[in-house]
Amino acid sequence: MSSREQILNRLREHNLAPTDMPDLGHLAKGPVVEPVETFKQAIESSAARCVILQKGQTVDKVVRELYPEAKVIASQMPEVTCTTLRIDQLEQAQGLEGVDVGVVRGVFGVAENGAIWIRQDVKHRGVYFISEALVIVVPRLEIVQNMHNAYQRIAQEEGDLKYGVFVAGPSKTADIEQALVIGAHGPRGVTVVLE
Repeated sequence: MSSREQILNRLREHNLAPTDMPDLGHLAKGPVVEPVETFKQAIESSAARCVILQKGQTVDKVVRELYPEAKVIASQMPEVTCTTLRIDQLEQAQGLEGVDVGVVRGVFGVAENGAIWIRQDVKHRGVYFISEALVIVVPRLEIVQNMHNAYQRIAQEEGDLKYGVFVAGPSKTADIEQALVIGAHGPRGVTVVLE
């Protein structure tokens, strides 16, 4: 008898009765005391930047101040007038090559970890990953407490969703000699703008 068979036989001898999944509903209850501040701290701890729009400040102004050297700014948001490339006008996603800044809309943020839910509302979702820098605009009143709330909200609101993704800062890896590398295989920088 092989060692694999011995292990499986021992497991069969100690067959445990099935148990129900625990009720985790209590984790989704209760408001975050300071959702905007909690979210801001979480997103900044993930090597991203968070800008809270002040009165009279626009997304255009933030993009131009933070990325003054950007030549190709891709967006589909009508209010972003500094856009040089409209994503939906591209025939193929390869046209996104060389995008300095991608400006996209996030649906909501998650206070516990700084993640932002992005629903694909552009023709080419590659903009989320190929842009050198990604600016995500999120309404400040759309911050949920934790991932339990986030998945409940997605289940309730995203019935015919074709694609969505959580983004929580720039890409990171520590596989190479255990050294943290930011921007290894995705945006090198992420800025979240709370409007």
